[in-house]
Amino acid sequence: MYQRNIIPFYSVPFKGLMRFAVAILLFSCNLVHYSSSKKSNERIEFEKTGCLYKCKAYKIKIDFKGNSEFEGMLNTSLLGKYSRKLSKKENTNIWDLIHFAQPETMKSEYDYGAEDSQQKFLRYYSNDKLKEIRFGNDIPDILKKIDSEIEKIVNGGHWIKAK
Repeated sequence: MYQRNIIPFYSVPFKGLMRFAVAILLFSCNLVHYSSSKKSNERIEFEKTGCLYKCKAYKIKIDFKGNSEFEGMLNTSLLGKYSRKLSKKENTNIWDLIHFAQPETMKSEYDYGAEDSQQKFLRYYSNDKLKEIRFGNDIPDILKKIDSEIEKIVNGGHWIKAK
């Protein structure tokens, strides 16, 4: 009697093909992330307003290349306008958070408390479009992380006084 040799689907050639397919999938995902995150016209502005207490009031602008401008207005160690280039790590950290947050899909307002409490604004510019998000303290975790990362940037590095 003739016996047919059936090659199981989990054979070595199939495993090799699956490994290749997974590698291609992972590589293509990295390409999508890389190309979507390399938007040279992206920039953010982050603003904290004063309050009835000792809240810091400042504005900071950061473009995708890491150029930043800071304006300290109240209760900050630096008052006036300053600028500096972010370190590669600082720039990568903030833009990874921004891209993960997808500000263009977020609500325009989150709980921002009473008018006499500190207000925070995140303005995201991309492709000549603006998305402004106003928030206070009861907010999504990603906005808390962005706020924290901005504070690290504000308090770190060597700021140069604007002329």
